[in-house]
Amino acid sequence: MIKKINWKQAFPVLAVWIVTVLLLCTHYTNKSRLWPDLLTDGIVHTEDKTILSIPDGDSYRQLTFSSPLILPPGTYRFQWNLECDGINSLRLFSTNDARISPDTFDFGPGIDKDVYFTLKDNAEFLRFTIDFKDGTYLKIYNFRLYSPSYNDNRLTLILLASLFSVLWYLHCTGRKIHPSILLLAAAVIYSSVPSFRDNISDLYDTSFHISRLWNLASGLKAGQIPVRCAGYTYNGYGAVTSVFYPDILLYPFALLLLSGVSTNYVMQCIFISLNILSCITMYQCALHILKDRWTAVISAILYTLAIYRITDVYIRCALGEAIAFALLPILIRGIWSVWFGNREEWPWLTLGVCAVFFSHMLTVLMFLLGMFGLFIFYFPRLLREKRLVPLFKAGLLTLLICLFQLIPMQDYLQTGVGPMGMNMSVAGSSISPAQLFLWGEGDMPVDPWDTTLPGLPAEPGMILNIGAILAVYFLLARKETEQKTRKNILRFSVIGLIGAYATTTLFPWDYLSTLTNHISDFFQFAWRFLIIPTVFFSLSAAFGYRQIAKEGEKPAIFVLIIAILLVLPTLTAQTRFNDVYRFGEAHEIIIQKEYNIPGTDVQNVRSCAVNTPEGITVSDYVKEGNRISCSADVQKDGQVRFPLFGFMGYRVTSNGQEIPYFCTGNNQLTVDLTPGHHDLRIQYVGKPLWHVFDVISLASFIVLLVLLLRKRKSPVAAEMHAV
Repeated sequence: MIKKINWKQAFPVLAVWIVTVLLLCTHYTNKSRLWPDLLTDGIVHTEDKTILSIPDGDSYRQLTFSSPLILPPGTYRFQWNLECDGINSLRLFSTNDARISPDTFDFGPGIDKDVYFTLKDNAEFLRFTIDFKDGTYLKIYNFRLYSPSYNDNRLTLILLASLFSVLWYLHCTGRKIHPSILLLAAAVIYSSVPSFRDNISDLYDTSFHISRLWNLASGLKAGQIPVRCAGYTYNGYGAVTSVFYPDILLYPFALLLLSGVSTNYVMQCIFISLNILSCITMYQCALHILKDRWTAVISAILYTLAIYRITDVYIRCALGEAIAFALLPILIRGIWSVWFGNREEWPWLTLGVCAVFFSHMLTVLMFLLGMFGLFIFYFPRLLREKRLVPLFKAGLLTLLICLFQLIPMQDYLQTGVGPMGMNMSVAGSSISPAQLFLWGEGDMPVDPWDTTLPGLPAEPGMILNIGAILAVYFLLARKETEQKTRKNILRFSVIGLIGAYATTTLFPWDYLSTLTNHISDFFQFAWRFLIIPTVFFSLSAAFGYRQIAKEGEKPAIFVLIIAILLVLPTLTAQTRFNDVYRFGEAHEIIIQKEYNIPGTDVQNVRSCAVNTPEGITVSDYVKEGNRISCSADVQKDGQVRFPLFGFMGYRVTSNGQEIPYFCTGNNQLTVDLTPGHHDLRIQYVGKPLWHVFDVISLASFIVLLVLLLRKRKSPVAAEMHAV
């Protein structure tokens, strides 16, 4: 029987959604940007703005004006104020040969004119050429450019209306929200302060990860699932970044880009999502291991507002490591279950390893090495308590799920494609032990000549350090603490301390580099290991603060206030240090040389033209990402070179029949054509064997989901979902 709707209770939600829909239908929810008086600085020489005048002795010629703008694809409104008495033209172009349609506009007598043009690619340094070819004078007043209208505000409205609907439903059904939820929400909100703006900072890895995101969107648009090679990066020549830098967790955000949301807004959505996810996963991990709600709340607050985690998200914009940060508590729970807890919960270990692997390979490698150390140290216990079989099951299922990523990577590595220039001296990035005790400002004026104090906040945070000390103190002072809890807190404190030690100049990185034949240098930065004390001190410190008062909410409130105060320098001054990517603008399309065919010059990709010899004519040329279609009329044998890097995995057909391709020039995809008419199609499809592993990995992941859902019915799982 269908329950009767209580319209009195449903009315507020209905009203909110009606208002939301009405607003979505208006232009007030559009978000765009205006660049006024563009390019006129420095070109106006007289008060009446006259540039050229035939009676004054000037001659007909072209005027070209440069713009500092780097613009993303989209449809732009362009307005100019020009005055002349003849029929002249204006042409748009860019330094990277971006496709602009239309790219030429005629104008006659008059002053104002509005036109629209579409950028099909990122346009670097948009330029304007005026062809003064008719009339007696030309006056230039200004150019005004309007960005495309983005759906940012529309998405925000939908999210707010959805949040209101959920909260109202909980209110109407009498569901009580535990007070701790408000504290966790406050931690998430304060950790997301830098996202409540239009701009994003560019200090370290921002451009690289934005390129990853757009490359992923380009691959999805071309019909690739999973995406391995897409045609956005390097001026559309394409990259296989997705093969070496797993990005399957970014698919929802790539789809947001394709739905008309701005790049900056999508990045801010990612940042906020990571803050929310970090809070949830650490709460669940701490609740499962420490069995106390308020300890779990404190742990989640500490983790969400941890300085190094905030640094990864907003200052370094190390998106891979930041996503791994958000998912690491799942891995910690899995490790604890298999080694020390309920061994039948081994699927959580599989989920944790896979989650971190598909976020950041170096982070999962770091923790796999730690797991190997635990395996050696606790091997007698693992053997005695029959934990080796669950560990083997977790390892096997993890391998099967990751095969679709590992096999193509191995194939590309065998052809010479791989990470280039990524191994650097880890010892050179070791930090002074003093850095571990700073206050979130990065290179504070402790010693301006000390290069081991990096200019970014690379530190766990004082609140974590003090909490870990308190935890050890209470372990020594209160003997009544449960033995199992004592061991867990001691383990977490020791592991966190080892991780902190590994980041400093006290650790023998030079010796380790020599011993491993420089393999350890692939970790790149010693302070990357701050992820270890951050995650483990969040667990042990939570126990320490929880012991201060019997009422759990008091230490939780105290920790929230202190954590917010200590992280504010990182969230404010540090994140505003270098605002480069402003709303409506894009990043450079040329990034550092990584994951390329050996010998490729990634700077030599300015031309997007098809290279054809005499006797071959190409027509009906269409390029969408790395998918190309065109016709070629061939008078004599010759080679056609396309603006794509010739990675393994492309399929080229002529008149429906597959033909071979190879690399020439700057490793560009090239085909041999014989006389006649050719309808050419180029698309990245990967190797047939890869699709077999795609199916194996998908089936294995479904098995994992079934195992996890089955485990949720256990009493321990019920406790895990107490909130």
